[in-house]
Amino acid sequence: LDLPGHPSLRYKLHQAVSSAAAVIFVVDAVAAADAKVLRVTAEHLFTVMKEPAMVANATPLLVFCNKADVPSACSPLALENALADEISTLIDMHTSRLEDTDGEAPDAAAQAAALAALRPPSARFDFAAVPYTVRFTAGAALTGQGVDDLREFVSHAFAQ
Repeated sequence: LDLPGHPSLRYKLHQAVSSAAAVIFVVDAVAAADAKVLRVTAEHLFTVMKEPAMVANATPLLVFCNKADVPSACSPLALENALADEISTLIDMHTSRLEDTDGEAPDAAAQAAALAALRPPSARFDFAAVPYTVRFTAGAALTGQGVDDLREFVSHAFAQ
């Protein structure tokens, strides 16, 4: 299932993630060098990562850094570090919001549990500490570069 990241389609995210054997999140590694694009990308990735089904099903996640063939593209490691910083900030913001509601929100407990699963309190967010596999790889969809990594990831996810 291909679910583009356009905001008008994000309402389908919960259903798509709930039934997924694996998730491939594609990032434009050239555009992500812009701070605004990086922030929006981190917000969307965070929305995917905190889906209860991701944690409950231990759904593996591959972040594919597209356009790696462009010289100005961010490396997977640089994107991983930048996204981790942004997601750490997002977790802090969401945790503060949940604390402000005093548990009055209908799904406050589920949201708090999802945040706690992604990062222990007062720790920096780290993709390695997430309770499911998260990998970063680079490639170029138009040239086929990195397609072997995608195939291997999908084959492994469906073999389990």
